[in-house]
Amino acid sequence: TTWGDYCELVSANNCSVDDGIAVRAPETDEELADDGTKNKYHVPGLYTGHFRDTPESNCTANPATCKGHFVDAPCTWSTDA
Repeated sequence: TTWGDYCELVSANNCSVDDGIAVRAPETDEELADDGTKNKYHVPGLYTGHFRDTPESNCTANPATCKGHFVDAPCTWSTDA
C-alpha cells in the first residue's frame, strides 16, 4: 500500500496522528514519488510501509488468480529477495 493510499484508505485518522506506520500524511514535493503522486512505499522516518490484505491478494480464496506487489529494496539495504 502506498503512503498516500494508506493515509486515505487504511488509516483510522487519515494520518493526522502517528500510528506507528505513518507519522503523518505526505506534505512536500520531496515526499512525492518521481511522477508527482503519493505513490511511495517507504519513506524513512515517516512511513514504514503497509501490506493491505485485499480480495485479490487472498491466495487461499483465489489460489489461481491471487496477486500482490513486490517492492525491492535500495541497493544499500540487505535483502533475500
